Order: sequence, then structure tokens, then C-alpha cells
Amino acid sequence: MWDRVLAAAEASPVCTEAVARTFVTSMAGFFVAYHALALSVFRGGAKEQLNKRSWILTTLSALCMTLASLPYVYQLLRHGFHWGHVDPYRESLAEPMSIFFVAYLVSDLLWGSVYYRHLINFTSGWVHHSAYVLMVLYWLHRGWSHAFMAAAVMEIPTWVMGIGRMSPKLRSFRAFTTTFLSTRIVFHAALIVSLSTEAGRGIGGESLSWQPFISSICVFPMHVFWAYKLVRSNMRRHKKRLEERAAASCAEAASGVPLRDPAKSEAEREGRARAHRVLAAAVRKLWSTAPEAWRKAYAEELARTRDEKGVEDSELRRSLIARRVLSRHIARGLGKRKDNVPFLQDGPLTIELGQGTVIKIPPEIQLLLLGQKYVVSEYPVEREASGSRRQRIIGQVRRRLEVARRDVVVF
Repeated sequence: MWDRVLAAAEASPVCTEAVARTFVTSMAGFFVAYHALALSVFRGGAKEQLNKRSWILTTLSALCMTLASLPYVYQLLRHGFHWGHVDPYRESLAEPMSIFFVAYLVSDLLWGSVYYRHLINFTSGWVHHSAYVLMVLYWLHRGWSHAFMAAAVMEIPTWVMGIGRMSPKLRSFRAFTTTFLSTRIVFHAALIVSLSTEAGRGIGGESLSWQPFISSICVFPMHVFWAYKLVRSNMRRHKKRLEERAAASCAEAASGVPLRDPAKSEAEREGRARAHRVLAAAVRKLWSTAPEAWRKAYAEELARTRDEKGVEDSELRRSLIARRVLSRHIARGLGKRKDNVPFLQDGPLTIELGQGTVIKIPPEIQLLLLGQKYVVSEYPVEREASGSRRQRIIGQVRRRLEVARRDVVVF
């Protein structure tokens, strides 16, 4: 009995020198790719950077598997999902890429246990990866690796999600929803039907088997459940946007001041651009005569941003850091007193700070403040700036409006 088992194992496509070499090479490639990106692009001790690093291997694997699946997807679509017209490319493509995927699953668990253990979910991590390792090796043993590679096109939404996690600017909920529904629902359903045919049950090249059909249909309910959650999330997002628009319309009707131009007229865009120019000019002018204490606060804010978020100095805008420094000074008084200015939608265009100090809100700034809570205060000037220089700084600050709104300070 054991002789037959050993003979079958030796004859299996899994137990070959080429498979072992591909597995070791892929593991080494994932090791190098992860550490190269983790120590350069995504370095830093912040939690945000750690979350990005946890998606390096997944995003890389999803991209490679998607590209490798395209020849099989093309042939299936061209021949109406008839497996008899699909070239398997087992030794040149299907088997190496299947082992590549196994190496990814092992690497994600291995390096994840070392670097981001708390981010590995038990169900979607340990259970999912272990089950797929066994399934891929079994399909490879039975000669169904090309069918698995055709199904690998379902990694497209994983790649879209990974890109969005590592680069928030590229995050697209619409792209993820579209790719998920088109691949893991529509394409998966067509794949199930094709594997139920005689040609589909004979993809191994020998006897007919229902196992590929059963395997694919067992995974389908999980994709349907995820699609259901995805649609529900889309509906909640759409409902929230409608509620925000309704609230804005009500506020506009109550105040008589348009909170937002539905047509986004050219005048509004020019007003916003002018407001940003006013901000930049004010920061530059104040900074040119700033005392040493302000420069020290700037250096501290720069170090805090670099250490907490892992951002390179070359990627940080000087004006942004300066505004954050000023906003922190203003925000220190927020816990001691309530908002000292009502909503701008109620109509105040001038604000009295006391002792004869009156500040007028520029019209171009109003577009940034409508419907927001804000605090207007005098900026504390250090005593070390004495004489005429101190008076000049005080005059510059008092002639400008300082508004704490999230992480933005408006002058």
C-alpha cells in the first residue's frame, strides 16, 4: 500500500524539482520585495505605515496572478467557456504560477506573524490561506492548474483594494465594487456553469470529474455574501450623501446664504483659488518675521509629522507644516472655552475680539467656513520678540483672521 502511495507521490506534478525550485525562488522574491518596500517607501513606526506594509505581499501577488490569468480568460471568452479549446500551458505558466500563489500564502502568514501579527484575521488569514494552500496543491496534483489560473482573474478586486490601502489617493470604492461584481459574481457564475459541462469535467485530460465544479460552487456563497455586504455599504454611502445634501439645502433655505453652488460656477472656483493664495501669502509673510520660538515649534511639528506618519521631508510642504503649527496654538484654547463665534451662515461678517480689535472676514474665505464651527482668537506672541519687531508681528497677526478648522488655519 505504502509503495503505491509513494509511487503516486513521485508521479505527481507537485513532487518535482521544478516545483521545489519555483517555490523557493518565489519565497525569496516575496522576502526581498517586502523588505525593500517596507524599508523604503513604507517605512515608519506609525500605525498607518504598518497597515500599508501589511498589504505589500497581497497587492504584489494579486497583480501577478491577474496578469497570468489573462491568456486563459481570453480563450474562455473567445470560445464561449468551452474548456476543450483552452490551451493549459501547464509547465510554462499554470503550474509555476500556482506554486507562486502558494508561496504568497505561506509568505503572508510567515512574515505577517513576524511583522503584523495582530492584523492577520483568523478567518480571512489563517483559515483562508491554509485552505487555499491545500486546494491549490490538490488541483495541481490532479492536473487542473490551468483552471485555477483562469479563476485567478478574481484577484483583480484584491489588487484594487491593495493599491487603495497603500496609496489612499488612489482609493476607488467604485472601481473595487465594479471589479468585484464582474469577476467574483458574474465571471465566477459562468465558470461554475462551464465546469459542469462534459468539457469542464474533463479538464484533467483523463477521466471526467465533478470535483472542480464542486470546489468552485463551494466558494461561490462566500463571494455572494461579500457582494451583499458591498452593496449594502454602497447603499449606506448613497443614503448618507443624500442626507448631507438635504441638510445643506435646509441650512441654505434657513439662512438665505447659498452654502454651495450646485453648478460649481466659475466664480466659486476662482474664490477658492484666491482663498488658497491668501493663505499661502499670509504664511510666507508671517514666517519671514517669525521669532525663534515659532521656528522651534515648526521644527517640532516637522519631526512629529515625519516620525508619526513616516513622510519624507521632501514630500512635506512648508506652508502646510506652518499652518499646523499655528492651528495647534489656537486649538490649545478650545477646551477652555466654547466656540466664541456663531455659525457663519447666521450672518456675521465682522468679529470683535475686544479692546477695540475688529476682524472682518474676507468674502473669499467665507466659502471655506460656511456651516463650520470655528474659534477666532489672537495669536500669542512670544515676549522675546521685543521692541518694534514685536509690535510689527502683533500688528500683522491682529490684522489677520485666525480660524481653527480641522488642521487648517485661515488668516
